[in-house]
Amino acid sequence: SWFASYYANTLGMHISKTYPKVSAMIEAWKKQGGDSETLLSNLEKNQELKNVLLEETPWVLEAKSESEQKQKLATLFDLNRSQHLTNQAVKKLGELQTTAGGWSWFKGFYPNRSITQYILYGFSQLKALKAVEFSDDIQAMQAKAVSYIDGEALHRFEQLKKQNKDWQKLKTIPVSDLEYLYVRSAYNQYPLDSKTKEMADFYTSIVEKNWTQFGLYERSLIVVLMQKDGKQNVVRNMLRSYREHAVLSEEMGMFWANNRAHVFMSQSAVLVHTFIMDAFRVGGAKADELDHMKRWLLKQKQTQMWESTHATIDAVYALLSAGTDWFSADNNTTVTVGGKVIAPQQQAQGTGYFKETWHKSEITPQMGKVKIENSGNAPAWGALYWQYYEDLDKITKTGGSLNVEKMLFVEETDVSGRKLVPITENRMLRVGDKVIVRLTLRTDRDLEFVHLKDMRAAAFEPLEQLSGMKWQEGVIYFQASKDASTNFYFDVLPRGTYVLEYGAFVTRTGDYSNGITTVQCMYAPEFSSHTAGMKVNVR
Repeated sequence: SWFASYYANTLGMHISKTYPKVSAMIEAWKKQGGDSETLLSNLEKNQELKNVLLEETPWVLEAKSESEQKQKLATLFDLNRSQHLTNQAVKKLGELQTTAGGWSWFKGFYPNRSITQYILYGFSQLKALKAVEFSDDIQAMQAKAVSYIDGEALHRFEQLKKQNKDWQKLKTIPVSDLEYLYVRSAYNQYPLDSKTKEMADFYTSIVEKNWTQFGLYERSLIVVLMQKDGKQNVVRNMLRSYREHAVLSEEMGMFWANNRAHVFMSQSAVLVHTFIMDAFRVGGAKADELDHMKRWLLKQKQTQMWESTHATIDAVYALLSAGTDWFSADNNTTVTVGGKVIAPQQQAQGTGYFKETWHKSEITPQMGKVKIENSGNAPAWGALYWQYYEDLDKITKTGGSLNVEKMLFVEETDVSGRKLVPITENRMLRVGDKVIVRLTLRTDRDLEFVHLKDMRAAAFEPLEQLSGMKWQEGVIYFQASKDASTNFYFDVLPRGTYVLEYGAFVTRTGDYSNGITTVQCMYAPEFSSHTAGMKVNVR
């Protein structure tokens, strides 16, 4: 966390000096006051568009935390404060560095190789951005840390040779050793001794010959290593392979559908993507290709809070260092609804965010035609909502990037065992039947803060009355049963398809509306859909 503080404040000072209009924009937000919608968490914005009040979800504290972060943005560009915090962080980093040269989690703990490599990696990022001139104290820390990771890597190499007689025939190397080569390549001012160079050359030859054996993340590191070694043919072949497996979308940009790799101390598709971007940048990719990859990054931020410090740091670095300059570009987006250009009375400085509302008497059929024109090179996005009242039984299904389907079954038991029978005209419900509600949830992107609400017929009494954490289909969620609905709250919903089931007993006869099932991303309410209304008959 001390290095994150150093990195954030150093990068903040760099942005303030390089892009003066950014600090001016933040200052303007600050003057608008803490109640300005610009400074609110996305969880708190646009409450009228959401299917449930924020206070009824488990995410009240998350919303408060993000709002506080936005309100503190102005302090990031306070040069005096940032310099003080940077000096404090450097002092703490010096205290946490052990005599062996590595950094530890806490003072007095053993040094940790992964932490040390990550801090050295962060220093190299700041240097590449030309965001800082390192002081003598920091350079001394770097020299000790480089010596430490050299010793640790060499020790592992010697152990490998002792324990594996066929070590010279290896086809792959551990990710930690590949990360060592990657980090070490940024510190060539510290020469390798003969034994360490022998190890580095051996590892490098393995990854050069067998790069197809590695995953997306590992390959991105290998590209950088090969580029620095002048192996242009290998770099071209690896980037060609990346392009062959990439998905190119007008909305989402350029990305990799199987991006589920491990990165340093966490798992994050955003982190892996930023490393791939760096590989393309180093390999000489064109600006428009890098802009497509930056678009995917921003689309992730549209639906995610990015609590991870490492993911946010690397994403900011990628957005600043690759492609065209979106920071200083002037975007002008024009929205035309029903042939009339929208001229917003208030527009957030910097982001250009605005909201326009029409009431019932103002809405005409022509407003179904919407045209959006963006004159800048940076992406822009928005959404149009139509809210109206309708009988539950007459509601038709909607779909989209986030989609939900609902099916009802009766659980029956015979000589062959338990089976689920779809509810049809031939299989009417009876009092005492056990109904299984199956909800199929699909999303084409990673989402955070997703609320799924399944309305129940008045004749259905859920089996599970107590609320609590659940685990199904590889995701964790909070399930809460209420009088007329069962609610599911997902902190994180990765891209994919999920089938959730819960049971209910039929308690009375009659004809009932079973309502609809609605799913919505509370962080980006434009991602929402619902099932069609349906009836159930109990005889």
